[in-house]
Amino acid sequence: AGCMDFVLDYPYGCTEQTASALLPWILYERLAPVCPQMAAVPAKEAKKRTEESIDALFERRQGDGGLAYWPCCETSCFWASAHAALVLTYAKEQGFSVPRRGLNRLRSYLKTERARLMKAGKYGDESPLVRYEVARVLGEGKAARIALTEALAEQAAAHVERGGMMAAEMREDITFLLAQQGSRAERHAAFLAWMGVKGRDVRHPSTWSSAWSLLALCEYLHELPDNEEPIRVTLADGRTLELGQGVTELPLAVRGQKLGSVAELIRAAEGTAYVTVRAEAQPSHTSYAGCSDKGLKLTRRYEVQGANGQWHATNSFAVGDVVRVTLTCTKA
Repeated sequence: AGCMDFVLDYPYGCTEQTASALLPWILYERLAPVCPQMAAVPAKEAKKRTEESIDALFERRQGDGGLAYWPCCETSCFWASAHAALVLTYAKEQGFSVPRRGLNRLRSYLKTERARLMKAGKYGDESPLVRYEVARVLGEGKAARIALTEALAEQAAAHVERGGMMAAEMREDITFLLAQQGSRAERHAAFLAWMGVKGRDVRHPSTWSSAWSLLALCEYLHELPDNEEPIRVTLADGRTLELGQGVTELPLAVRGQKLGSVAELIRAAEGTAYVTVRAEAQPSHTSYAGCSDKGLKLTRRYEVQGANGQWHATNSFAVGDVVRVTLTCTKA
């Protein structure tokens, strides 16, 4: 969610940023059932934003088929064209209307420019991630795997990518992308490991690094069949919850016991459910007489903020309460 918010909210519009901001809309149908930001946008509006972004990218097309870095530029930018081409390829694979002639010319530009850079001995100077994008767009699976492996090795060696094109937090995304070459079980295991890190509200320092989380998700979901059936989850207390229509949040009060896993909260599920648990703890009792040490006494006061914004002293709390704790130190 953090990466998605970042690319959507970023205020500028170079070709890389415009392409990166297109990714959440490409994933709209998959994200809307589980992501509140997407669920809040009507499907018609999401389709409109997707089409506008695709048009905006092709408006930067130059005579050689590549894309300029900014709308006002008159020369193609190789790495930005590669990034946009990969995003547009995902859009086409997801069934969106992408101008065939424009995409073919963009692919031709990448192939021609790569050959020119290779002849000049400069292609190796490009980021391994850019080389992956070019290979993926041109359908060169082996070259794409090699480029990802080089990117991962470079990051592991703590090398700094030219121009800030590589960030340490992208390691999980690259590992996840590499795992897409394996079996379905291996891809699923890699997804769970990836979600263990990226399932939180992770935010990267740039649209480029944020986009790789979404690119990895695009690659995974491309091979995953759609599941339009709602998922029903039976909780440990007997309640049944239906997932799949917007994000579902359910507060559960667990008292006097330790939880070893999420499975202790969920009794059964029809289908595969991905669950995030947020733990909020409170002490078993709030009666606190204070303590004294070396002539000083420490007392504690609990207050809850009401709907009118006023604070009220209390020793009774509910999940979601805004609580203020005041510690007072006095002479004993």
